[in-house]
Amino acid sequence: ANAIDPNTLRRMLLNPSVDAKDQGEVQMDGHRAPNRIQDIWVWRGRPEWNTIFANTEAHILRRREAQGTVYETIKVRVESEVGVCFCGAPAIGNALKKNCVSYSRKHEEIKFTLNAEVF
Repeated sequence: ANAIDPNTLRRMLLNPSVDAKDQGEVQMDGHRAPNRIQDIWVWRGRPEWNTIFANTEAHILRRREAQGTVYETIKVRVESEVGVCFCGAPAIGNALKKNCVSYSRKHEEIKFTLNAEVF
């Protein structure tokens, strides 16, 4: 993957171009999203956590359906472990933790893990 240009990321963070209320639609066409750099998404407004987690889960399940070779199977299984990184207010961290627990599926081998740092 290409390195992330810090100036581009800074501009995105200072002036987000996509409303959080539109994230369900935008994430479905993620490769052309104007608010995405690699695996980093920048939204304007409050995130809709259920939409984010549900779309991520659906994406993993669609990738599994499309898999073919053993290599692809292993790759999708590894990508089924989703790290959720967060630094900020405890209330937001609690909401993320609840969603990580809620959307982790043992029988589907999908695991959301919260990595939080609170100051």
